[in-house]
Amino acid sequence: MHILTTGRSFFYFYRRYDMTGTDYQMTLALPLQDVWSFLNDFNNWANCVDGYIHHREITPLQSIWTLKGEFGLIEKTIQLHVNRIKTATPYHMLVNFSSFQNKLSGEACLYAKDFRKNETKIEATIELKIRGLPGAFVRPIIKNVLPKMLHQLGKRIKSEILKKQPTPMM
Repeated sequence: MHILTTGRSFFYFYRRYDMTGTDYQMTLALPLQDVWSFLNDFNNWANCVDGYIHHREITPLQSIWTLKGEFGLIEKTIQLHVNRIKTATPYHMLVNFSSFQNKLSGEACLYAKDFRKNETKIEATIELKIRGLPGAFVRPIIKNVLPKMLHQLGKRIKSEILKKQPTPMM
């Protein structure tokens, strides 16, 4: 069950025992429109995702992503069906994804809003569900790693956004 709120946490998930999730927030000293024009296009930041190999757009709202994951000695390449869900709210992105074998699925939400003059606050949430016997073993590892991965993703996206900004003239 998903409930969108405007309170302290912008996106609340009723987390079931078989799901793992985390939240992340950051502020950028850039206007909302500049930040959103970057975030709104997967092509701008897809390579910032841990394990990213490539992605292919099927439609403007659907794509297939190939990622490589490493957990200790286990290394796995997976393909994810990524579906962007249209929202009525501007500066808000909902995405659901699942592996072709349906062993991994999840949802992500990205929300950007004006924070202060020429500052933008970005809030992100991700939820993962891993099915099958391996999921029971991998879930505790992912529960510990996922917040770090989302934090790293945020830092990389911030760096990419700042690189694309024009340099002020002196």
